[in-house]
Amino acid sequence: MTQEKRALGIIISSLLMLLYNNCSQVAFSDASGAYRQSSLRPVDEILRHCQDASAQGLLKSFTQNVKFDDTRVESGRANICLFGQDGNGGMKEGAMQARYEQSRTLNLPDGAVLCDVQMTSSLQSFRYDDAFFLTHNGQILASNNKTALQSRLPAGQISVDGAPLGLYAFDWPKLLGGGFSNSADDYCLGSAQGLSSCAWPVSEKAGQIRLQFDPELLMHTGAKAGSGPQRFGFVITGDNNPGDDCYHEKLELNMIVHYYLDL
Repeated sequence: MTQEKRALGIIISSLLMLLYNNCSQVAFSDASGAYRQSSLRPVDEILRHCQDASAQGLLKSFTQNVKFDDTRVESGRANICLFGQDGNGGMKEGAMQARYEQSRTLNLPDGAVLCDVQMTSSLQSFRYDDAFFLTHNGQILASNNKTALQSRLPAGQISVDGAPLGLYAFDWPKLLGGGFSNSADDYCLGSAQGLSSCAWPVSEKAGQIRLQFDPELLMHTGAKAGSGPQRFGFVITGDNNPGDDCYHEKLELNMIVHYYLDL
């Protein structure tokens, strides 16, 4: 870890309570929000600017809960998967044939540059069917189908604290038809490098879900927004069980977001 990163971490930690106590609440919604962050700006440069903003007292912060609603409630459908429609395939056992997608937009103000996102999920009951993908700006943070994503998607390369790791962009046409087995096959971005911690039950079983990612991981995925809004997504798939597939219980993610304004 560079001295700049250490300094930024110390400054953010010392300012966290002050910033939190004085920040205003900012809502997540499905509507697009005004947000600008250059896709050409490298993460190391963002880190330097965030350090400067923090030293000058210009770093801003807010906390928010991001909720992915129960898909049966949200869709209003008994059969959530739309097999054979909207880019989905027909029913086939043991394969990802249809999906239901949810997207939540972080309404940062115009000119905001993301410095730090601390994302965790409190322990909560979570049941789902079949495979899922949690994304940030289209980049996969977590999935219970590691085999399919690693075999069907090209890996981009990033480096966090000198540790190289692959970054996979969600691409439904490439994943469509990929195999799925109801067993532990978990992917958690950065877990092999000790940068994240994830746990959830296998498909169709109720259990606890836990998600935690190193803030710099989310800075890398945050930079993928380019000039667009920051989006978190959840995709759930199905194979051939219309009454059960594409279902998940409500999932809530707790976030502390730090940013500065580059106007």
